Amino acid sequence: MLKSLNHIRIVTGCITIFFCMLTASIVFAKGDEIITKKSFYRPVASNNEYVDKNIDFVDTIEKTTTSGITYDVQIVDGNVIQKNVNTNTSSKIYTKGDAKYLAEVNYYFDDACYILVITEDGDLYANVYKNNEDKAEFRKINTNFDIDNLKVREKELGFYDYPDVSLFGQEQDGKWKEIKL
Repeated sequence: MLKSLNHIRIVTGCITIFFCMLTASIVFAKGDEIITKKSFYRPVASNNEYVDKNIDFVDTIEKTTTSGITYDVQIVDGNVIQKNVNTNTSSKIYTKGDAKYLAEVNYYFDDACYILVITEDGDLYANVYKNNEDKAEFRKINTNFDIDNLKVREKELGFYDYPDVSLFGQEQDGKWKEIKL
């Protein structure tokens, strides 16, 4: 009899605790506040913060390396010649004989400014090294079209923004296509 009485007390105590917890959760859980759903979706920025700038084709570009040496890069007879202004020595850096124009693209990231060679056929060659280094070596950029014009689309930078610059070439039908260097 004593044993069954202890079992009844345990069961009654468990039921009492359960009902107290249920009552407390119903009382304290009531609220008229609307739960707002959180969204981690970030809307895409509009293209209004980008500025298009045309790139001028020139015959001569002056570049200065990080060591302070100034070079003059120019087209002579279809070849690109790099002339050291300080020592007056020169060397050919593009020897295919079909160079028509020179251009310069500045990516604003770690002083990444590159020299471009546009040939008479409309092909595009880019310097492998940055413009502030004294090395110069060109490689062909594979494009499916002949280059007539070049433009750069730059993002207007805020205080902590990374630079965002894209190079575009114009096809002969007037459409602009992005060029990856």
